[in-house]
Amino acid sequence: MIELGDVVAATDSSERGAKAVVTGAACARRADAELAILSVVEALLPPLRPETAQWLDEHTEETRREVEEQARQARAEHAPVHIAQGLAAPVIAEKVQELGADLLVVGAHPQPAVSRFLLGSTTERLVRLVSCPLLVTTEERTDPFERVLVAVDLSPQSRDVLEQALAIATAAT
Repeated sequence: MIELGDVVAATDSSERGAKAVVTGAACARRADAELAILSVVEALLPPLRPETAQWLDEHTEETRREVEEQARQARAEHAPVHIAQGLAAPVIAEKVQELGADLLVVGAHPQPAVSRFLLGSTTERLVRLVSCPLLVTTEERTDPFERVLVAVDLSPQSRDVLEQALAIATAAT
């Protein structure tokens, strides 16, 4: 059976992001796995003016403080905090691969219908970009999961998917 290794919790320093940190920390503790916490300060383009660059740097530091507080509240002060700038989904996917994560935990965010229709949600983009399992949470989960739903298509990869789901379910119980 596959064992659950490194867990990455991605947060935007919101309340919903904090739920991902709590859930990711709980999964990592139960699996005796390493946890990393990641947040992306969205920047569509590199700053062109010095004032913009300074504002972005200040916002990045403010985000770091907020995420470190989320880590403290999740009893995960030891977890490394990574703050990056760019577009959320591709930056998260790149960092997850770089860290060799076995599980990515994100919080679900409601999005206006027009925005979701035109752009898709960050979570939808992550589903297409990451190669590890993605756990989307709408609440803080520190207690064991009672049910895990796995969708398979009976392809040769289905067995691997089931083994990964079993590892996650075992870590989450």
